Formats: sequence, structure tokens, C-alpha cells
Amino acid sequence: MVVYDLDGVITTKDTFASMLTRRLLASPWRLVRARTAVMSWARSTQTEDKAAAAREITEITLSGMGHSEYVAHVEALGARLGGDPRWVRSSTVDRIKRQYESGARIVIATATEETLASALLKRAQVPHHNLSASQVAEQHGGVAIVDHRIVQRKADALLEAGVPMQNAEFVTDSMADLPTARLARHVVIIGASARTHREYSEARHLAT
Repeated sequence: MVVYDLDGVITTKDTFASMLTRRLLASPWRLVRARTAVMSWARSTQTEDKAAAAREITEITLSGMGHSEYVAHVEALGARLGGDPRWVRSSTVDRIKRQYESGARIVIATATEETLASALLKRAQVPHHNLSASQVAEQHGGVAIVDHRIVQRKADALLEAGVPMQNAEFVTDSMADLPTARLARHVVIIGASARTHREYSEARHLAT
């Protein structure tokens, strides 16, 4: 059993943030509305505070967009990014393919929204058995995140899905994933800074 984070591990950048940035830059009035939330996100030092600001940015960015329009938009974007060798970390994809072919169960756990993540993984030809990702729904005024699978929520969602984390290798690049890492039998760090390596080592004696 191997559980992979998506952004920074399978990809080299943050997929959902890229989608939001592209849409904000295409609409000056949305960019103005999102300014306070963006500044709050940039100033925040706590992961939970950043997550709250990110949800506000998402709500503003996706305002006025129906669910079907959203799905079409992110499916196209996910396919484009998944086919970009600058976006996909080929060494990780090769690692996943080897593990999959050897019979390992592969789970992708990400804060990126499910439709976007699924489209990217399909285009990048990343084999996996399960995908645990953030969920959106159409609410009054547009699409909004209703299940943001980040920090503790990412770990809880995996347990709710019956993933036996106590037997799993977990692959990540972020300290935001520490709650999930604490559940795993073994942790591998890919694509992370020296600081993140050090912080994981200090938080728990984890193999890297």
C-alpha cells in the first residue's frame, strides 16, 4: 500500500492554485475582490489559516460559474497540465508505475479538487486504485469547496475510506501532511525543501 500526495510530489507545482490564479488573472474584478483574501493567505503562517483563506479565494474565483461549466473547465486544464512534462514529475510517475505493476495498491490523496486531479492523473497516465480529493458543489452564486481535504481532513478522509494507513508508505512534500504522515508505517519525502526534511525528522523519526 502506497499513498501519494499529488502537488509537489507527482506534479512540480500546485495544480488547484494554478487553476485559481489563471481564472483570477483573466478577470480583473475578481482579482480586486480576492485581494484581501490573497493578502491574508500570504501573511498566514499557520496551515489552517492558509486553508481558510484559500477557501475564500476559491469562492470568489469560482463565483458565477455553474457546476457543468466548472467541470468542463477543469477537465480541459487537467488534461493540459497532465501532458506537460514541466508540470509532471516523471521520476515519481515511473516510481508509481513500478509499484503498481509489482502489485502495490496505489492511493492518491490530495487537497486539489477531484475532477481536476482525476483529469491530470489520466492524462499523465498515473496508475492508481483510489483517489481521495477535495470536493466542490454548486451553491448560490457559484461553485464552492464543500470538503477541503487538507491537514487533518486529508488524514480523516483516508481513514473514512478504509485505507489501512498503519500498513502504508506515505509520499509527501509538505508539513501540511503531518497528520497523514503520523498514521503511516513509513514516510518518503519527494520534492521537498531541506527545511521540510528537517521538520519531518524533528516531528517524528521518519525514514526519508
